[in-house]
Amino acid sequence: MRQFILFLICCFGLGQLFAQDMSNSLMPVPQSLNKNANECTITKHFTIGIIGQPGERVYKEATRALRRIDNRTGLFFLQGNLSVKDSNRSATVLIEVKRKALLNLYEDESYQLETGNQQVRITANTDL
Repeated sequence: MRQFILFLICCFGLGQLFAQDMSNSLMPVPQSLNKNANECTITKHFTIGIIGQPGERVYKEATRALRRIDNRTGLFFLQGNLSVKDSNRSATVLIEVKRKALLNLYEDESYQLETGNQQVRITANTDL
């Protein structure tokens, strides 16, 4: 009987140990999170716009993200590879980068993500 009770306590303890908060899956984990009721729907006309002073890596990663969403949804987006000309401020996802980052320790990697019904806006000081 003692072994059974010990077994139950261990199972309960392990369950609590491996329990994770799955309320968001953002990486890096945000310092603060304010949820709203807005939902931005992905349609065939989904586009990504990049404004500010980004480095080349932003365009490459945004293109990679666009292709991944395209493959997972099967919507076949009209937008191709992203470049400097993709600075449409009314795009579904608007990425604003203030400056190209230096690859140094303690470089600012913070960002703000705002979701509206028509647009998702990502604002960052650097392009990391």
